[in-house]
Amino acid sequence: MRFVLLLVGVLVVLAREATARADEVGLHPIADPIAIGGGAVTAGLVAYLASTGDIEPTRPGDPDDLLFLDRWQTRGTLGSTEKLLANVSDGFWYGTLATGVLWPIVTGLEHGNEQGWIDLGLYVETIAVIGGVTQLARILTLRPRPSTYIEAREGDRESSTGSSMSFFSGHVASVAGVGAIMTYLEFLRHPGTVRPWLSLGSWGAGTVGMAVLRATARKHFVTDVIVAALVGGTVGTLVPHLHRSRSTVQLTASVDDEGAEVGLLGTW
Repeated sequence: MRFVLLLVGVLVVLAREATARADEVGLHPIADPIAIGGGAVTAGLVAYLASTGDIEPTRPGDPDDLLFLDRWQTRGTLGSTEKLLANVSDGFWYGTLATGVLWPIVTGLEHGNEQGWIDLGLYVETIAVIGGVTQLARILTLRPRPSTYIEAREGDRESSTGSSMSFFSGHVASVAGVGAIMTYLEFLRHPGTVRPWLSLGSWGAGTVGMAVLRATARKHFVTDVIVAALVGGTVGTLVPHLHRSRSTVQLTASVDDEGAEVGLLGTW
């Protein structure tokens, strides 16, 4: 009986968290600029180091040593199709960044200018953090791209550091991150409507679409885009959640058969 009451209490806390007011989301004048600046500087610094050529790229190994999900991408040749898919994915990526900037305007029209600026800050922080984490992971792992395996097999070895920055996909992580934060805020502000579910569907379709484009273009392995989707979705969910004011719910109930009283205090 006590376990059941505790479980009910946890559900009550989560339900309150899911239906909290939109004005519980806010920005911090010190922490947020630090997070945005840290992510942006990290991403920019790693990109600069990679462009200098001082970091030696990793030589591709035996494709048979790759995980079975990734082996197919090292076969065949590179042609105009892969280049076209890469260009399409770049356009998709720029469109995603534009959405992250334009969507707060919609929020401002619906919920006031203050909430619009808050949304813009959350989007910028999400992209900055994802960019910093992505670039840092790439420079630390130096995993060759699928295209690098093909070029090495054909005797056309790429010598730039960028040829060894496959893990993980920044394009996919960005789409997943923007979609996650948009979906989170839609569920927060419009519970019980179709809008959050439309956002969720668009988020999933956009993330999968970008992952397919980057993998088919031989820019990233399948495992690269899977990890990118997980990282982007996690960051895009945590950023708005950590900017919510903490709420406390207390549940107290009596148990007749034992004469005991159970209390639950949850802080989220």
